[in-house]
Amino acid sequence: MAQFERYPEERRRSPRISGDGIKLEYFANGNQASTTKASVKNICIHGICIYMPEVIEAKETISVNISLPGSKIPIRAQGVVVWYGAGDRLGYYNVGIEFEKISKEDQKKLSDYIEANLKGPQ
Repeated sequence: MAQFERYPEERRRSPRISGDGIKLEYFANGNQASTTKASVKNICIHGICIYMPEVIEAKETISVNISLPGSKIPIRAQGVVVWYGAGDRLGYYNVGIEFEKISKEDQKKLSDYIEANLKGPQ
């Protein structure tokens, strides 16, 4: 069954889930020495929305290490900032990142996690 048949209220390319329990570290422009922790607002197979304490301009490349609950090895991905704006949390910005590089293994792990945590129509 297609995603839009299962979840008709979802109009994105793929369904997203809450970032509750997901831990994330990021670094921009290949600067691994400057890793920063951020909170995850939501995630889907194509990207992630995070709360971060700094402005990162659109089109900037960012690398993320995503630690899913119950997994000891983080998912590593690289993406591009596609939007940012005032955050839902005081002192933070909402930043939307579209994944550009993610291994097939990590993509499968993320897809399985999302599928297991999707909530259908109530």
